Amino acid sequence: MDNKIKKLKFVKIAHVVLIWFVLFGCLAAMAGIGGLYTFSQWLKPDQLTTDLQKHVNSIAKGMPDNIMDIENQTPAQFYINAIHGESKNKAFFLYRLEGGQLIKQASTSQLKGYIPSPILANHVSDLNSWVEIRKIITVNGEETGLLIGTMLKQKADVSFIFSLFLISLIGAIVLTRLLISLFNQNVNKNTMPLMAETNLILTKDKFDKRLAPKRFGPFAMLAATINSLLKKVDGLRADNSELDLANDKLAQEMESKINERTNALRMAMEEAEQANESKSTFLATMSHEIRTPMNGIIGSIDLLRRSTLNQNQFRLSDTIRESAFSLLRIIDDILDFSKIEAGKLEVESIPMSINDIVEAVGRTLLSVAEQKNVELRLYCDPAISENLMGDPIRIRQILFNLAGNAIKFTNSSKSKKGVVQIRAEISEKNLEFTNVVLRVIDNGKGMTDRQVNYVFQPFNQAEGSVTRQFGGTGLGLTICQRLTDLMYGHIDVKSELGEGSEFTVSLPLRSSVDTQQTPKHEFSELDLVCFSSDYHNIAAMESYVKHYNANVTACHTAEALKQVTEHYRFEQSHQSIWVIDATIQHDDTVNLVYDLLEHPNLLNTRFLVLSSTMDNQVQEHDRVWYMHATPLCRSNLLELIQDVTDNKKHDPSAPKESNVKSVATMTIDEARKKNQLVLLAEDNAMNQRVISEQLNMLGYAVEVANDGQEAIELWREHKYPLVLTDLHMPHKSGYDVVKTIREEGPNGSDNENFTRVVAITANALKGEEQKCISLGMDGYLTKPLELNDLEVVMKKWLNIDNNEAATSLKEVSRTKVTETIPSSGEPIQQSVLVSYLGNDKERHVKYLDMFKARGNELIDKMNISVEHTDRENLKNLAHQFKSMSKSVGAMPLFNSAFELEEVAHTADSADIGLLVIKIQQQFNDVINYVNSEYK
Repeated sequence: MDNKIKKLKFVKIAHVVLIWFVLFGCLAAMAGIGGLYTFSQWLKPDQLTTDLQKHVNSIAKGMPDNIMDIENQTPAQFYINAIHGESKNKAFFLYRLEGGQLIKQASTSQLKGYIPSPILANHVSDLNSWVEIRKIITVNGEETGLLIGTMLKQKADVSFIFSLFLISLIGAIVLTRLLISLFNQNVNKNTMPLMAETNLILTKDKFDKRLAPKRFGPFAMLAATINSLLKKVDGLRADNSELDLANDKLAQEMESKINERTNALRMAMEEAEQANESKSTFLATMSHEIRTPMNGIIGSIDLLRRSTLNQNQFRLSDTIRESAFSLLRIIDDILDFSKIEAGKLEVESIPMSINDIVEAVGRTLLSVAEQKNVELRLYCDPAISENLMGDPIRIRQILFNLAGNAIKFTNSSKSKKGVVQIRAEISEKNLEFTNVVLRVIDNGKGMTDRQVNYVFQPFNQAEGSVTRQFGGTGLGLTICQRLTDLMYGHIDVKSELGEGSEFTVSLPLRSSVDTQQTPKHEFSELDLVCFSSDYHNIAAMESYVKHYNANVTACHTAEALKQVTEHYRFEQSHQSIWVIDATIQHDDTVNLVYDLLEHPNLLNTRFLVLSSTMDNQVQEHDRVWYMHATPLCRSNLLELIQDVTDNKKHDPSAPKESNVKSVATMTIDEARKKNQLVLLAEDNAMNQRVISEQLNMLGYAVEVANDGQEAIELWREHKYPLVLTDLHMPHKSGYDVVKTIREEGPNGSDNENFTRVVAITANALKGEEQKCISLGMDGYLTKPLELNDLEVVMKKWLNIDNNEAATSLKEVSRTKVTETIPSSGEPIQQSVLVSYLGNDKERHVKYLDMFKARGNELIDKMNISVEHTDRENLKNLAHQFKSMSKSVGAMPLFNSAFELEEVAHTADSADIGLLVIKIQQQFNDVINYVNSEYK
């Protein structure tokens, strides 16, 4: 047996306590039996009272009649002693009644601590330590004395009980110790050998050995069980050895496969990077290849639109130009999405004006909204600083996409006018940041919750049928979301099917620290009255002018305006200006203005009339100004109010000068002598012609190089002051051209022979401009070129002095609007035509040609509306025909169109059809008149 194996204690403390408790209980029970009687007496005090009562009654009954005599005290004592019987726990007291007092006649020995209290009354008292009974002695019915009997209560013997308890406790401890010792000794005798042999097997790791069960007596079954366990362990060890071998083999195979997969993944990543690079290159190439012919198209259209065109030709040129830019926008969407996916798109942080962006988007989309008969509303909180930092191009792109979609999915009907709102507001502001919230709200078709969930997913629109109906790449909203994320903003959408949608873009914009904002206007000395029946317009006007401290009174109804008129007063030091909105009920409102002009309270008041048309349809008045207010733009409104305040007049009928004026072009020799000759390096013949004509229109002479090598040779010969170069050309690229010019030309830009180089490329990928600038170029233009952009660059790097002024147009008078204007029988009244267009006959021809082209379209649409009984659309067409007819003096046609507009909803279909036929005949009369009078 192994000496290291120590004897074990098999009984735990809990077991010891349990054994002791059982033994103690048994001994205590046995001891308690001996004191059972004492306990029973202690526990039964009522029995003592009964016994004493019997004893007292027996004494009183056997007492002689004369025992209470005073001379019989000795017999009385003998009698009491005899009855007492030497009982140690009882005492008796006999009193005689003498003279009304109780006098002791005889008594036994007193109980310790007990003092009798003789009171002549029958009474039983159960006190703490004894029982007391009083009994009155009567002889022949007469009270002669009192007998008191008392008995000590039986108490438990505490010392006896404690002795029994102590003996039981000690006995239990001794017996427990003895039993446990014998149990441990007997168990260890058989288990120690078993443990020793088992420990030896474990220590030497010999699980194939077995124990001899018979050697271990009562633990033979345990030894057999251990043998079974050893057998299983031995089998498991063999199995584990096989598993270890299999695991080693598997680990080697897995390592080999992981290495293979890692290599394959590395190769796949390299291929993906190459594919991504190829995609970028492909996109850049496709952008270049598409933009190159688009440059020719848009440039040619810009040049064509500056020539003499009739209305139909001008409209077709508009269609071509808009279609070209639509194609460019699709290309830009794809390029932007690709750059965002590749993580290469960056946003700028430059000073910008949110109001300028909102109004630019509104002006751009106005024609689209008007084509769909959708009302476009703009609002920009005047509290938004004009010097916030951000990327104006990307913010404009977001608004353009959202508002364009809103117009696309919004329609007007007989019961509901389509409305799209673009709003810019402040949600919160601190010293460093302004959180600007841009909202685009429409009342169009709306979306379901399911459609809202994936509306920002790429290449998705609300539903497949929408894609087929409305077209688009499905990238617009995705790009909006990614651009918003790049600017640390958030975009959200709320929509209800059939009610419309609201897109919200929240952008945290930093305030500019370089510039200090100064108020553009100060209206504190203006008394303004704003009138509009449109809640949106009145709220916007009031917000705008209040921001610049104007005193404002807002009127929403004509009745309220009349009440203000009757009680109107203003300070003499202030200027009184009334802003009247005539965009909804134009004719009635204009007549109201003329009534107000003659009111005695308003003789010193100036009026600003907001109109929905560009034409001034009322007689000129020195106190009336006009403003085109669809949509209502804050900057225009404030500037016009300032003009009214300063009493500045502008002829609303005078055409605005073009931003780019056609001026005389120098010859190549003249330009070379003045060092103002431009070199154009372009390999595309069509682009050569277009860009050359654009430069000539700006007054610049140009020489053309067909590729980069030719451009370098020409530059070396003539040292041009400005080189416009394409980037991708045969033989030598634009990069080679600028590299040669910077290496061989003067180093300092102050040198008069220094050559400026501007890139002209169709590659619109981000980073191309930075690459050009880093190589030494001075500017970067993206094809197709627009004259305005080209003019800015040309004036910056090669400004030529040319101060040709545009001729001013004569002011013409206007006649006051009436419901109908009497006609002279002629299809066109020359007096009305001259009042609108002046005496310039060429101008008459131009407008009449536009009228013929547009009139044919309206006649066709009227016939379609009559055929489909679309009275609402017919009314709108009649309104357009009415305004257009009056502007060229076709008063009979004007009156018929006015009549059709009035009865479009109420007249019978037959009457409407006859009226449309009449309009068509009158229009033909106008055409014949124009053809005969304006040959």
